[in-house]
Amino acid sequence: MVLSTFGQTVLAKIYKYIKFDPRLYATLHNMTIPAVAITVFCALALLYFIMPNVKIRKIKYVMPGTIFSTFVLVFLTNVLGKYIGRTTDMMADLKIVGSLVVFALMIWFIFIAKVLIFGAILNAVYLKRHGDIETRRGEIVAIIKNVNIKKSEEKTRSN
Repeated sequence: MVLSTFGQTVLAKIYKYIKFDPRLYATLHNMTIPAVAITVFCALALLYFIMPNVKIRKIKYVMPGTIFSTFVLVFLTNVLGKYIGRTTDMMADLKIVGSLVVFALMIWFIFIAKVLIFGAILNAVYLKRHGDIETRRGEIVAIIKNVNIKKSEEKTRSN
């Protein structure tokens, strides 16, 4: 995310002060977004495949949320990076920058969390339409089942 947001801006600043081969600069400038998109896509696919507490048998069940989240995050981080680059060029008072950066980062993290949750919801809806949702075995599922069994035993004893 940091590379996507600030990569092109930092590269442009470096190129402005340290002149190097223009072809290398153009190549690096053009490769930041595809590299970030591929990395974010793979990371989100892995996240959506491993993290849910349901059995996901095929990778196709995590594709809707992964594609949506990758597109939104890469596109909007690029837009945010361009905005930050232009804004920092125009700012004369650096005292305001600290508070604005903290505020913007808080909002940005909340937005990223909402995009990730919406992607997980898309995956759950797709999985429900194309297959059965089956929970994974694990400690949490065992604890919930034990609590339910104890509650049902208590009800039968009280009757």
